[in-house]
Amino acid sequence: MTKGRPAGVDAVGSERSATASGDVQSTRERVLDVARKMFAENGYERTTVAAIARQLDIKAPALYWHFASKEEILFSIIEDYLARFVDAASVDKDRSPDDRLREMVRNHVLFQLSWRSDVERYEIMIRAAQLGRALTADHRKQITALQRTVLEEYRAILRSGVQAGCFLLDDVTVTAFALITMCEQVVSWYRPEGRLEPAEIAAHYVSLAERMVGMRPATS
Repeated sequence: MTKGRPAGVDAVGSERSATASGDVQSTRERVLDVARKMFAENGYERTTVAAIARQLDIKAPALYWHFASKEEILFSIIEDYLARFVDAASVDKDRSPDDRLREMVRNHVLFQLSWRSDVERYEIMIRAAQLGRALTADHRKQITALQRTVLEEYRAILRSGVQAGCFLLDDVTVTAFALITMCEQVVSWYRPEGRLEPAEIAAHYVSLAERMVGMRPATS
């Protein structure tokens, strides 16, 4: 007869594994949060792994347990931001093109305003890091794919609207870029203490988008 494990050992082991996994995730998020701020404030090139570790009050080797390099930290920050954005901006493909465009623009603007500090840091990092030099070829490819996801979503909606006869526009791609730029730049002028709430601003942008594509305004 072989001896089995004492009762409860498996449960305790599973609980410890879950706790350890949670600690790892928590540390990883702390690293990304601190690095995100430091990259935006000091620049990617001038921020060292040792400086990030000091800010976290941990040793540099401990940080390398979570990330292989500073480049991987930058990639993870950008990937996380873009993945959240793609998820927030996604719309129900079963709806009509006009409703999809309204929802896409509304989601886009609200994401920019809800995550304003992250958006501003992301823009600073993109400019300062010069991703063509900072990221590996594989990581650049993954980031480009995420960026194109939003463009392709806009293009698909616009194309469907033209085919359905509810949009009147000359160039789907140009219009898609115009809509994206309009929505992304809302953070350049928005102030939390201003007279308009984010939902009101989003409604204004939806109205602008309707006019850009020759759509009839939604009836309440």
